[in-house]
Amino acid sequence: MGDFKNTDKNMQAAKTAITQLRNETMKQTAYIKTEIKHTGLFDSKLRGIPYLPNGAEIPTDSEGHQLTLLAQINCNDIKEMNDFPHEGILQFFVLNDDVSGVDFDDQTNQDTFRVVYYDSIDTSVTEESVKEKYNPHIEDDEDYFPVEQELALSFVISQEGISAEDYRIEKPFLDIYNKLSPSENISRLWDLDEDVYNTIFDSEEKVHHKLGGYPYFTQQDPRSEDNQYASYDTLLLQIDSEWRDNDDIILWGDCGVCNFFINHEDLKNRDFSKVIYNWDCC
Repeated sequence: MGDFKNTDKNMQAAKTAITQLRNETMKQTAYIKTEIKHTGLFDSKLRGIPYLPNGAEIPTDSEGHQLTLLAQINCNDIKEMNDFPHEGILQFFVLNDDVSGVDFDDQTNQDTFRVVYYDSIDTSVTEESVKEKYNPHIEDDEDYFPVEQELALSFVISQEGISAEDYRIEKPFLDIYNKLSPSENISRLWDLDEDVYNTIFDSEEKVHHKLGGYPYFTQQDPRSEDNQYASYDTLLLQIDSEWRDNDDIILWGDCGVCNFFINHEDLKNRDFSKVIYNWDCC
């Protein structure tokens, strides 16, 4: 009976800690909804034909292979998002190969992926003129691209607290938890009782397509306090796997999720030259 009482006490301590942390770390986010439909050249979308100003070129890798448009955000659609651009177009391109252009040795190497920002839109550009230039690479005639078809995007501006998967949650959570349950005095989240851990973290509601807010991973956060990615403190874009009517709409490997991270000051300064591109799967 004592063990049950202790588990109940630990469960309550964990619930109190996570509730307090989420209230203290509320951050603006734009949840993304997808719709299967053809989009206009200037619209927010996944896949489809990218906006390309006259005189500009489609991004390529070091071997000259054209990258494929993963996501395009018309920034007029996210004017309520603080620090994000409010005009122009923000684009994310990746190489259509068997790893979707990710470089796990250097996840900031914008060779097989690219983040592009145009601060204004030339509405005289036509889809036909872009199609003449846009011929994205397909490796070995296999379409590995995670987004199965063109998707229109809409946005819901909201707030959310820190996610269980964000590496920055561990220390403040343990500080609160150990004060409330001093007999435990654990040093890692993984030291929590399994039932407590699963109840607190695995049951949280997650909205997985988003701009801003906090990340979700099927594996682990590529950032940590002591690695080269620690300064990438802001979730720029997240795209999850998605199904509709039992069909894959978006699929990262085996049901994975994709994230892009940037430093907060770089985002405010519209400097997209330093970005982490990451995806993982179960």
